[in-house]
Amino acid sequence: MAEDNSIEELYNGDVSRQLQSDFDSTSVALFAHLDTELTATNTLSTGLRLERRSANYTDSNGIDVSPTDNMWGGQISLNHKLSDTVNTYITLARGYKAGGFNLATSIPDELREYQPESLWNLESGIKGFFMDYRLQWNLSAFYSKRKDMQISTSRQTDPNDPLTFVFFTGNAATGSNYGIETDFNYQLSSSFDIFGSLGLLQAEFDDFVTTEGNFNGRAQAHAPNYTFSLGSEYHNLNGFFARIDVSGKDSFYFSDSHDQQSKSFQLYNLRIGYEQDNWALTLWGNNIFNKKYATRGFFFGLEPPDFEDTLYVQLGSPRHLGVSFDYEF
Repeated sequence: MAEDNSIEELYNGDVSRQLQSDFDSTSVALFAHLDTELTATNTLSTGLRLERRSANYTDSNGIDVSPTDNMWGGQISLNHKLSDTVNTYITLARGYKAGGFNLATSIPDELREYQPESLWNLESGIKGFFMDYRLQWNLSAFYSKRKDMQISTSRQTDPNDPLTFVFFTGNAATGSNYGIETDFNYQLSSSFDIFGSLGLLQAEFDDFVTTEGNFNGRAQAHAPNYTFSLGSEYHNLNGFFARIDVSGKDSFYFSDSHDQQSKSFQLYNLRIGYEQDNWALTLWGNNIFNKKYATRGFFFGLEPPDFEDTLYVQLGSPRHLGVSFDYEF
């Protein structure tokens, strides 16, 4: 009973907290797209989008924000037909993401709102079927320049109080992303395929200095240098089928507010089953070797008495085994 009274005294007799808020937003956009056949093998595509977004938010905690963003994007692309089965392309595009605001009461006024982000992207690639349609292959290379990058970050305003740890969205100055992506599917026989993909990425900050440090030249968060997948699938005319695949990615920074990183990992999946015209029975396993891997990481002081900054990670899905039955009516 004494503990209950002390809690009530702490909250002036009211152990509940209420928040009243009001929010509305309006977006108005104008866009156009045009495809022009220059020759029998060349097509030019152009597009433009203009948008104005207004938002208003107020609440009983005293937060009152009303950002208005005027944004534009578009693209110009040339598609060249090398043959009946192979196309090449080159595209220059500008994209954008509207700004917004953070609601946590502990965030200082200068971090309350964040600005729109814009991106210029140059991409070129080839797509098509080869070797008498037995091989489907796509390849692209890209270079992107981001301005006023929106980043998800965090801070603990009071080092001795873990309850002041908050997540929020802010802006970095500029960043560069470039790399290549490729994928394929090759039919070895009428019943056996192999498939895979590979992505190579460099995603760096060009101009990003905060109170936590100088991040110029550092990789952006959740941007591994490589990702890949490789697998094979077997289909027998009698109805038996099997599939095995592996996917993986390089290490990456968990956040743009600290230097903690994940570890590289690979995951293996397996499918075995039997199917007929309108039904299929499948035994399946995801992450069959029960690999422990981190998908997110948080670095802050939580444990008394010193509240030393510590890395806490969120793990991905463990091994899952199951049986599925599908029936089509």
